[in-house]
Amino acid sequence: MDNSEKSAFIEKSTSCKKTILTLENIQAFYGEKNVLQDINLKFTEKSFTCLIGPNGSGKSTLLNVLCGINNPSLDITNGKVFLKSQDIKKIQKKEIAKIISFLPQSEMYSWNHLVLDVVMMGRFPYSKGFFGYTKEDTEIAEKALDECDILHLKDRYIFELSGGEYQQVLIARSLCQETKILVLDEPFTHLDISKQHKLLLLLKKLVAEKNLCVIITLHEVNQAAIYGENLILLKEGKILSTGDVKTVFTKENLETAYETDFGFFQHPEFFVPQVFPR
Repeated sequence: MDNSEKSAFIEKSTSCKKTILTLENIQAFYGEKNVLQDINLKFTEKSFTCLIGPNGSGKSTLLNVLCGINNPSLDITNGKVFLKSQDIKKIQKKEIAKIISFLPQSEMYSWNHLVLDVVMMGRFPYSKGFFGYTKEDTEIAEKALDECDILHLKDRYIFELSGGEYQQVLIARSLCQETKILVLDEPFTHLDISKQHKLLLLLKKLVAEKNLCVIITLHEVNQAAIYGENLILLKEGKILSTGDVKTVFTKENLETAYETDFGFFQHPEFFVPQVFPR
């Protein structure tokens, strides 16, 4: 990667971006446990946001709330989510699915579907009754498979795949949905470092070229510092810090969140802070 590519990669846009998703004063409980406290966030088009924080800090719960997913165990006692200025509770689920695609932390199919059929499920919000999928839907699905470098797997059955291959299929399904907001909850758990890097670059490319809003949780905080335009650091259901890398990725913030002593160094190519526990 030459210097111009590096500069483009880490460049932060200063132009005004349209807000596409807003969370206002969210409070949520599992039983008596307050799992989200006073959450106020705005997400814009053409943005790449990484959620970080220790296990149990509320990252997955926050993603469920912002996607409008009904969880009978979760009691949202205050606050609202607005999708394109509309209360998300008042929008039909099929219409939400045309704007937000969500890949949860773990998802398993009970039936041994073909890979192409799984990816085609991303076209369901656009399907019309009993007419099924169109030729265009198939082309979109195959393009998503190709972007994820797994087009060669399209005629395989999912039970034959490795964990990493299966995860790439689910990511391709999310891309096939062609939404403006792409929400991914720890999507790289089973992927090797090369595939993680390629998919993160693909997501960055889609943000730049298609004005997508990508919201992703990452356990690898150093990845978040390299790829994230915006970071949200959670601890015990509260936003500890939010903003750009320089604002969030500080010794005080990370050691408070993870209760660990960190050493810091600067990435030699992307010139962002990186950490290691000591």
